[in-house]
Amino acid sequence: MILYLHIPFCDSKCGYCAFYSQTNQKHLFSPYIKALEIDLKYQLEYYSVKSIESVFIGGGTPNILDSKAYKQIFTLINPLLVSGAEVSIEANVNLISKSWCDDLVSLGANRLSVGVQSFYEDKLELLERKHKVKDIAKSLELASSFKNKSIDLIYDTALDSLARLKHELDCALQLDINHISCYSLSIDKDSSFGLKNANHKASLESQSSFIKQLLESYGAFQYEVSNFALPYKCKHNLAYWEGKDYLGVGASSVSKIDIKPNGASRLYASKDLSEYIKHPTKRVKEPLSEADLQTERLFLGLRSEVGVSTKDYSFKLLESLKDKIYIKGDHFFAKDLFLADEIALWLLRRS
Repeated sequence: MILYLHIPFCDSKCGYCAFYSQTNQKHLFSPYIKALEIDLKYQLEYYSVKSIESVFIGGGTPNILDSKAYKQIFTLINPLLVSGAEVSIEANVNLISKSWCDDLVSLGANRLSVGVQSFYEDKLELLERKHKVKDIAKSLELASSFKNKSIDLIYDTALDSLARLKHELDCALQLDINHISCYSLSIDKDSSFGLKNANHKASLESQSSFIKQLLESYGAFQYEVSNFALPYKCKHNLAYWEGKDYLGVGASSVSKIDIKPNGASRLYASKDLSEYIKHPTKRVKEPLSEADLQTERLFLGLRSEVGVSTKDYSFKLLESLKDKIYIKGDHFFAKDLFLADEIALWLLRRS
């Protein structure tokens, strides 16, 4: 089992972000954490969780909360962690402190994911981030107690060019990190940018290929469409792409559980913060058919190094894709991960 914990609080809302979070809700920090603890304890007991391979604490902005807020959460999960378990937590640059990082490592966290997003002031302003470029290196130094560190970058904005992207990647690789995620700017209709009908013209293909080629020339390895190992691969990400069960705890969290003989289900926690605090264990259940699971495995597997089992597809069908996939053992893989969704859709239409 892998575990996701959602912290739905931010000091400000970035224009492109469509993840569930709230600002100016400091008065709800304490009641939310209590609800989260109730929910976590209940879900672990209800599903008889005996071991946890990885944990990801995301948001929102997890480091908006004092480190003490996480004490009881780690008390609940630490006894269940397998040897070598990965415990990640997200953080915003402007809120990172040495004491917070040291405390989280002492509690049991061992991987930090930092939302850097850009090394240009004008781009940070466009993305409505609160930190400055000069803060980035300092924040990573303050997080020295974390031996595994990753950063996120955003590309394909109106300000990007290949020359600027090279500068950003050069800056990133000077940091003490062993993983980097590069995400194309996606404007969700529910985000601030989307609601304002922000003008965004994608030039995804050339920028994506450029990032891949440059990072690989520096020794990075692309193991998923947006993720590059330097040389560390995020265990939590890999578990999702392998189709493993995941338990989501917190407002707006999602779980996928496949327990025989009940079958697979996706479970949704309330997206309303007040409602979640009142009824933290309540879930809306969506049954998943074998076809649903197969479709999910297809999309997730092709987007990553995990690949997809050949047993569900005829040799003739796969042979017709020989210019876009390769077969190794009993799995097939996308030759170009950026074409993964296109390949998956083609297979779905013909299966």
